[in-house]
Amino acid sequence: MTTIRVATYNLWASDIQFAERLDAACAELTRVNPDVLALQEVRHTDPGNTGAASSIGERTGLNHMLSAPGDPGETDAPALLSKHPLSLVDPVSGRETAAPPCVVRAWTSVNGVRLAITNVHLDWRSIASRERQIVAVIDWIAATGELDRHEVLLGDFNCTPESSVYRFLMGQQTIAGRETVPWHDLAQLQAVRNGWEPGPTLDFENNPRWAEAPTLDVPARVDWILIRDCFAKGLPYPKLADAGLFGVTPPPSRTVVPSDHYGVFADLAFPE
Repeated sequence: MTTIRVATYNLWASDIQFAERLDAACAELTRVNPDVLALQEVRHTDPGNTGAASSIGERTGLNHMLSAPGDPGETDAPALLSKHPLSLVDPVSGRETAAPPCVVRAWTSVNGVRLAITNVHLDWRSIASRERQIVAVIDWIAATGELDRHEVLLGDFNCTPESSVYRFLMGQQTIAGRETVPWHDLAQLQAVRNGWEPGPTLDFENNPRWAEAPTLDVPARVDWILIRDCFAKGLPYPKLADAGLFGVTPPPSRTVVPSDHYGVFADLAFPE
């Protein structure tokens, strides 16, 4: 078996304690030690346009990095980091229109296991916009997928599991008459196996970032790691070895949590 740890983390692109939080993020991600990492809110204004991601890559051994252009007018964008070489999937490949700028997609291979990794950061302002974006992302995945690659979709969806976007991805509803091959929610599966509810990733009650912020929002699970059902491809199903949250408390010898979000990891064991 080849076990691959994938993780997603929204870095929170605020200036508030940014240097301290970036240091804490590097320490926490060193501990988590993912093979492939999806980051959101990687600031454009950092040196070299990907400064936060570069710092994390240098300190964690995630030496391969790709980033998305980001939405026009925004100061941040998603990025992918990996211990293994990444090959960027052209956002206009085989398509009449480009993929949304809120997404970056790449191919990688780990010990012969071929993966397609798609990292999204959907629009927090509008569910209508998120619906359009996720349909465009799924169209892009369909246009550029390969039969021998497992598809992983992860990131900050800015939606709860009660949303139309989540239900669409689970194969439980259509959006604008469109449907998709169902995806599997790895944190949900791990929680069911252990007899608990999956925890929130945007935790307004317990994350210190929100301690002084006036809010009536309910803690929400908006960051997901999904793997597309592979029955139709004839690929072997991987085993979910573990999944959970990170970044919940300050790392050792640090005094801040890295972000306003918690990170999510999942360990997938693939047969040789």
